[in-house]
Amino acid sequence: MRNAARNQSPADASFGAVRGVDAATPCTPTLYALIAEEIVPALANRTRDTARRRTSQRGTLTTSDYETLAACLVDDKKVKPERVIAGWDRSGVPTSTIVLEGVAGAARVLGEQWCEDTLSFMDVTLAMGRLEVLVNTIEPRNEEHPLRLGLNAARHRGERVPSILIAGAPGEQHTFPGRLLAWLFDAEGWDTHLIAETVTPKALLKHVTNTRPDVLALSLSSDRFLPQLTDTIATLKASSATKSCAIMVGGKTFLDDPRAAIRVGADGWAINARSAVDTALRLRRGRK
Repeated sequence: MRNAARNQSPADASFGAVRGVDAATPCTPTLYALIAEEIVPALANRTRDTARRRTSQRGTLTTSDYETLAACLVDDKKVKPERVIAGWDRSGVPTSTIVLEGVAGAARVLGEQWCEDTLSFMDVTLAMGRLEVLVNTIEPRNEEHPLRLGLNAARHRGERVPSILIAGAPGEQHTFPGRLLAWLFDAEGWDTHLIAETVTPKALLKHVTNTRPDVLALSLSSDRFLPQLTDTIATLKASSATKSCAIMVGGKTFLDDPRAAIRVGADGWAINARSAVDTALRLRRGRK
């Protein structure tokens, strides 16, 4: 069962992840999803064969690269993780690929190693903490995000730019995938808000009311929270303060069953972070 984790790539899941497990818990499929598959969405648009290749070309990353970063996150005495990221940057890897594939891949490797008992739960927890800090230091390049300059200029003129609120669905404990998604939307020039904690339906309604985003992005990794999400979306759409907000969903639950997005009442769903940007733009245009 533990070796099955080796057959997964960062492209095997969509945005969604969970934390807070006891280290003594057996590595079940659900728990693997919690630490590895779901700890990072499948934020990369590459095939499994590409993700498994060991030989890299300029501007691309491979499994070997993910493992190198993961090792430095666990033990940075010889090489700092920042140096690994800087090396990728110098080799021409786009910053979005660094975040959505390199960081995602390193998190997957950490999850696999924990399931294989080569890392302790504490090792993985500390490494993931370092990874979260690392993401915040990666600056997007304007040339990779052509709309960013235009939106930033509009922002400086006092004009309203597209806005998004990102959170785990009520009941989820995800934070890290939301950070990656928030990084991408911020890089694209959106006014981005992130709820980096578990949220209740009441708290989510308050956040949406206060921020008035164009789009609300919610991730879900367990179908046991579908009834609660259905009720939450219905409440949001019934409120005069929040009914104009388009609701987009993503995560393992909707990868397994895309029709669930319709059943919960969402306006759209995204298979990964890159498609989330396109979906959010479409939903926003539909609301104008």
